[in-house]
Amino acid sequence: MPELHCIDGRLSWILYWVARQQRVSLGRWGEWIALRYLLKQGWDVACRNWVSGKGELDLVAVDGAELVVVEVKTRNMHSCYSPEMNVTNEKRRRLETLGRRFRVQHEILEEPMRFDLVAIETPDMRRYSLRHYKGIL
Repeated sequence: MPELHCIDGRLSWILYWVARQQRVSLGRWGEWIALRYLLKQGWDVACRNWVSGKGELDLVAVDGAELVVVEVKTRNMHSCYSPEMNVTNEKRRRLETLGRRFRVQHEILEEPMRFDLVAIETPDMRRYSLRHYKGIL
């Protein structure tokens, strides 16, 4: 069973203004929120938006001695579906395959690997609710 951490957050007015001025997509905004959250937790983020022929890893980070692949799902609070609903079995298999490819390409085969999900919901890209599930595979 995955471990769950929840927070409610609010961006400062200036950070909100910058995001709106740059017309950041909801998905990219969510990845940025997740990145800020992980850095505040003391994690080292090794890679953002790593692309392979079969897909993309949103974030790859280090939590203690573990290499962690972090999938970020962001939804507007008015959506019919929660972000967690988009992590299907097929998506999990793809993440596992991409995680193996990342390890091989970067020659880090010995470290333990974990897969996490950061689910974010927002009504206005200023206020948000973040749920962090550790160990979704």
